[in-house]
Amino acid sequence: MKIFSRLKQLYQRLKTALTPGDAAWRFSVVALLAAWLLLLLMIAWPLLIIDFTVWKVLGFAVAYVAMLLVGLLVFLLIHLLVRLPRFFTIAIVTALPLLALLLGEFGLTAALVLYAGGLLCIVFLGGTIGTLTTDKFNPRVQKVTLGLLTTAVIGLGVIAYFSFIRYIEPNPAFVDYQLENETLDLPDPSLAGEYEVRFTTYGSGSDRHRSEFGEAVGFRSTAVDGSKLIDNWESIIGWSRTGYWGFDSTELPVQARVWYPADSGIYPLVLIVHGNHAMEDFSDPGYEYLGQLLASRGYIFASVDENFLNSSIGDMVNPVEGGLEEENDARGWMLLEHLRQWRDWNSTQGHLFHNKVDMRNISLIGHSRGGEAVAIASYFNQLSHYPDNGSLAFDYDFNIRGIISIAPVDGQYEPRNFSTPMQDTNYFVIHGSTDGDVRSFAGIRQFNRAQLNNSDQFKAALYVLGANHGQFNSSWGNADTLLGWSLRKASIMPEADQRKIAEVYFSAFLDITHKQNTDYLPLFQDARFATDWLPNAFYVNNFQKLFTRWLANFEEDGNLGTGTLDKLVIHTRGLSKWSEVWQGLKYNVLDSHVLALAWDERFDANAELVLELATPINLSNYESLSFTVSQNTGSTLTDDFEAEDQDNQSEETEAEEFTLLDWSIVLEDANGNSARRLLSSRESLYPQIKGNTLLAQYGYSGAQSEAVMKYYSFELDGFEADTSGFNRNRVSRISFLFDQSERGSILVDDIGLQ
Repeated sequence: MKIFSRLKQLYQRLKTALTPGDAAWRFSVVALLAAWLLLLLMIAWPLLIIDFTVWKVLGFAVAYVAMLLVGLLVFLLIHLLVRLPRFFTIAIVTALPLLALLLGEFGLTAALVLYAGGLLCIVFLGGTIGTLTTDKFNPRVQKVTLGLLTTAVIGLGVIAYFSFIRYIEPNPAFVDYQLENETLDLPDPSLAGEYEVRFTTYGSGSDRHRSEFGEAVGFRSTAVDGSKLIDNWESIIGWSRTGYWGFDSTELPVQARVWYPADSGIYPLVLIVHGNHAMEDFSDPGYEYLGQLLASRGYIFASVDENFLNSSIGDMVNPVEGGLEEENDARGWMLLEHLRQWRDWNSTQGHLFHNKVDMRNISLIGHSRGGEAVAIASYFNQLSHYPDNGSLAFDYDFNIRGIISIAPVDGQYEPRNFSTPMQDTNYFVIHGSTDGDVRSFAGIRQFNRAQLNNSDQFKAALYVLGANHGQFNSSWGNADTLLGWSLRKASIMPEADQRKIAEVYFSAFLDITHKQNTDYLPLFQDARFATDWLPNAFYVNNFQKLFTRWLANFEEDGNLGTGTLDKLVIHTRGLSKWSEVWQGLKYNVLDSHVLALAWDERFDANAELVLELATPINLSNYESLSFTVSQNTGSTLTDDFEAEDQDNQSEETEAEEFTLLDWSIVLEDANGNSARRLLSSRESLYPQIKGNTLLAQYGYSGAQSEAVMKYYSFELDGFEADTSGFNRNRVSRISFLFDQSERGSILVDDIGLQ
């Protein structure tokens, strides 16, 4: 008791000693005001006094008052909380962390509505129910209470309706879309092959959490030291991770699940690696469907375990840093370490895979962060040293012939602050419009950077309406966000359909890459060549091969009148808009220029884009004319155009957002004779796909669509001559004649001859 009495006395003395007197408060106020005035003078001198004008002072005063009002609002909120009953304040404050979760799940607008609006309605609901149940119920006296109760119920209903029930179809142009059937006369590449499939694993043999990498492991591998590539596996975060896994960054296990043909023979090797996910919810089993299929078709398929590089709530033991940093280079490097061990096993007498692996034929598949990691692995494979630390030598030089990226990120690792290059491989990237994690088609950036070095190589991209992020992995499913319940899952295609798309395209890609079965190549140019094999959906294909004679790819200079081909001249007629712009994604732009065009019959009824060739081209030397194109957003008229009826103009412009576009593609010879085809002879141009994935549609911030370029290829034999004298051996003009749609806005790129 004496101890408590002394502590109480000590507390009273400290309180008395530290409590300011009136003089201290007054002089503190004076000191603060003097400091603020001095700081204001230091700011005002270079901004206002030098080159003084009244307008600068006025602008500064308005900005200062606005910031002052924000400060006063914050002060009033704090003052209000202090004056509220203590337990009520505690209840509000303890709910504040939920706001951070709502921000991550629903976006700023919806989070504020759900938190502030829901909080107010719940307070009214609870308070009025408490009043009505505690006091004797008397409707005549308690009119205000009943009114507040009604308001709270209605308010909660309105919030629930607009946040979770109300739905406006973002893509009405695609509701009744049917994939036109032009299926190739070939076997479905997603069907199981002729080989019996066997399964095994390799790993440390001491995994704490999975027997298949522990005591039941098929065969053992050697751990590797990744400490030079991983940041933040140290201090308390490292202690937490090591405590869970039983190893640190110096002993990373090389582990994978393997599906392989039972028959004797030599087979191409395919590694797949998952992306970031809760590390305790293991991601590597989620590609079994691909393993079973590809092994039956003659591939050794390994699903690599990199769960120890994934995030965890356990990382929040240090909420300031939270998790590993810049680990995506380690994800790519780990794949090369797997390949190193495969090379050793292939040459080891008595090993299960001795002389069974075709090390000349390797492909890598990556999902999400793994989708960037496979590009990093391809880059590291050609280097002698790690770019960020030369003490780590590389000696890989594997024959990686194919890269597949599934909904990849891009730019989480940048060697020396430039985007990861990639060359000398086939490349395929796939992304879904309802991806709730990587919401922008980031992988198209890698597609643009991928360089082809020989005539057999190609690169392709596929954008799928309705596909999400997680369903390519059966372990992830349709919850693309941390909690998952913020997403409108009804707009996501069925998991079986999404996996079917992966099976068709991945199998065809690998057969082209490793078995030279180029008959499947057309389905990478147009999904309609695989209609019988694919679920009905809208697909946007992009495609390039090395042997293309570029007429105009808009990367050469800033001159609108020049093309890529020497002395080619570009000119237009009757366009309402004409410029070169960066190709825009939802969150950033690509390092690629495209040509932006718009036409409108209210501006000019005759609109045309013309590519004038200085020397006529013999089209008999080429198979097709190709280009990529996307509808653009925004008005087809310039801001200063004065329409006769502004109201009708705005209504029509809004309606055109769902319009399919068509135009004539015209070839003209040196004598003025012409031949033409309609764009719609392949397919009309659909609007940009809107990818609003949230239940609360109003909460989606930023752009909802992006310019995903669609590849068009027109066989030159299919152009119909306007006159009998058309000479395809001396073509001097190629033009887009906008004569089929009254108005439209488009982006054009990569015009060339195949």
